[in-house]
Amino acid sequence: MKSILKGAALAVVLALPSHAQNAGEGNVGFGLGVSTLGLTGDVSYQLNPNWTVHMLAGGGRTSQSGTISDDDTNADYRAKLNIGGIGPVVDYHPFSNGWRISGGALLSNYRADVRISGDIEIDNEPYTNADLRGRIRTNNRIMPKL
Repeated sequence: MKSILKGAALAVVLALPSHAQNAGEGNVGFGLGVSTLGLTGDVSYQLNPNWTVHMLAGGGRTSQSGTISDDDTNADYRAKLNIGGIGPVVDYHPFSNGWRISGGALLSNYRADVRISGDIEIDNEPYTNADLRGRIRTNNRIMPKL
């Protein structure tokens, strides 16, 4: 639980100062952030004061392995999580401030793989030399964004 809170606090701290910065004449911007796509970057172009187009890209990968040792369980585990995506986003600024309406589509790449092998107990039922595997993949690779 502590690691989740630390991760959430880090995401907020990283996201606050990373607003898109304009370059040159002010039509092109660059941004960095953290989202469900992982670490993200975007390049934006302001068409006029009301319309901006972005190209978003994000990705991340984490892997963890170890041993679970508890009462009747002695098993090795390996877990991997790959997240990411890319896609265009359009912003409409109806007022002359930072408020906007955004829409677009992202081509996502979410995957998670888990493997547990060894002696485990599930609901007080012991299993010797068990080999459990799980896989989660994105069913809908194109995600609408609003």
